[in-house]
Amino acid sequence: MKWIVIGADRETGEDKAIEIEADNEESAKRRGNRAGLLVAEARPAVEAIEVDDDPADDAAAWAEQDDGSQHAHSVSQAAPIQPSAVAAATSYAAAAPTMAYQSPPAYQPAGRKPPAYSGLSIASTVLMVVAALAYLAGLLVFCFMIFALIKGPSTPSSPFAASADQAAEMALLGTSLAMFAAGAMYHGMSAACVALRDIAQNSFR
Repeated sequence: MKWIVIGADRETGEDKAIEIEADNEESAKRRGNRAGLLVAEARPAVEAIEVDDDPADDAAAWAEQDDGSQHAHSVSQAAPIQPSAVAAATSYAAAAPTMAYQSPPAYQPAGRKPPAYSGLSIASTVLMVVAALAYLAGLLVFCFMIFALIKGPSTPSSPFAASADQAAEMALLGTSLAMFAAGAMYHGMSAACVALRDIAQNSFR
C-alpha cells in the first residue's frame, strides 16, 4: 500500500511530502524517518485516473472485474501540508539537540524527617560540662602546686619534712595531669556523640 508521508527535511528544514510503499501507517512513518524526514503525519495515497468528458469512458472506470468486485477510481491529489504539523516537527528538531539530562533528585520519603536523636545531643552537652569541670579542677590544682613551690617552707625543716613536701608537690602535679587527661577524654566523648548524631541523621532514609 502506498502512503504520502509529510514532514520537514532533517537537515534543511524544508517542507516535504514523499510517497512510500508500506504495510501500515507506523511503517510508513518509520521509513519516512529513515529517508531523512521529521515526519508530521502519513496518509494513504489515493490512485488517480484521467477523466474526460466522454460518459462512456467514465462508465468504464466503474466496470466490474473478473472476480465480480467493483473498484471506484477518483481523481485526487495529496492534501496540502498543514502549517501546524510542520511547525511542530520543526520545533521538535530545534529543541531536541539542546535537551540536557538531569539526574533524579535524591530519594526522600514524603512527609518523613530524620529523628533529632535528642539523647545523643543531651549526652554530648553533659560530657562537655564534665570535661570543662575536669579542665578547671586540673588548672586549680596546678596553680596551687606552683604557689606552693614559690612560697616554699616557712620554717627550717628536717630532711624528712623536705622529702614529704616534695612528695606532696609531685602528688599535686600528678593529680593536675590526671584531671587534664580526664577532661580530654570527656571532651572526645562529647565530640563523638555529636558525630554519631550527624551520621545517623544523614544516613536516615
